[in-house]
Amino acid sequence: MRIVIRKRVFRLIPAFVACAAFIAAVSGCATSGSMGPKTADLAVSAAPAPAAPVAQEPAVSPSPEDALAPETALESEGTSEDEETLSAELFADDPTDITDAGNEWAQDSFSAPTIALQQERADGQPDGGLAIPGSATDTPESAEHKQYADLWDRIRDGFSLPPLDDSRVSYHERWFARNPQYMDRKMERARLYLYYIVEEIEKRHMPMEIALLPAIESAYQPHAYSRARALGLWQFIAPTARKYGIEMNWWYDGRQDVLASTRAALDYLEKLYQEFNDWNLALAAYNAGEGRVHYAMEYNRRKGRPTDYQHLRLRAETLHYVPKLMALVNIVSNPQAYGIQLTSIPNEPYFVPVDIGSQIDLNVI
Repeated sequence: MRIVIRKRVFRLIPAFVACAAFIAAVSGCATSGSMGPKTADLAVSAAPAPAAPVAQEPAVSPSPEDALAPETALESEGTSEDEETLSAELFADDPTDITDAGNEWAQDSFSAPTIALQQERADGQPDGGLAIPGSATDTPESAEHKQYADLWDRIRDGFSLPPLDDSRVSYHERWFARNPQYMDRKMERARLYLYYIVEEIEKRHMPMEIALLPAIESAYQPHAYSRARALGLWQFIAPTARKYGIEMNWWYDGRQDVLASTRAALDYLEKLYQEFNDWNLALAAYNAGEGRVHYAMEYNRRKGRPTDYQHLRLRAETLHYVPKLMALVNIVSNPQAYGIQLTSIPNEPYFVPVDIGSQIDLNVI
């Protein structure tokens, strides 16, 4: 009983205190005695305080450094370690060696918009053809309107790129001439796919030199696989292949599909030409990646040097890439001058695509 009474008494104490404080405050307001301020302080501390407004910091105009902070953060997020390394190498004073920063990054960086290319296709050019200076469309009579018995003659008539004045071209010409068995094996494989490639190049009005590019990339072997994990006739790495619509899954890798990979390779080369407006630079970018070529061009601009292909500081493979192609072009143009006999290839399809509607085990056929 005593415990209950004590609890009730304690519960009433805050009420008595509040009443006393209220009376004291009223009396303090009515009189101007020395107790007024103290009584008022007691009232404030004893009575429940009203909810205070939320404090807000005054608006402060950002400094120039702060205003640039978001852009700087975005730029740092989008810069890969390879890009930073490559940039440091390329823009260092007098670099002596430029290592490969990764073909996957190089091919996906500095991608120019393809809107102009798509617009040209929408305007009615046949099969997405490009009006390319120096291409077969500049000749009075296009090769696709002529009749040829030998596919090599058709290819020669489609050559349109200017000669490359480079000592490396002569070096590769001599190497090919001293290895005729290698040339024979390469061209024997080429007869399986060359007619289809030539047809696709003519539809797009591209230089016919590109038909010989698989000789440099894979020696016309659809299953060729490189140390850089590039695969197929046109040597696509996986990210670039997906970017240009090549399907890859457990059962099928379109990089080994001659039709799919040729379409993707020509799409990529068209895009590179639109970006650089120069076939030598476009071919170099196909090998090294457009990011690397752009960096090399920017380095030369800063040094006041020419930005054409022959003056760029690129890795050795890329510096030999275009000369090797042009050496092969020269040999095909005049094989007798190099002591090479090209086996005739009929100017007719070697294969016909057949849609079987589903996947099939080729071992069963």
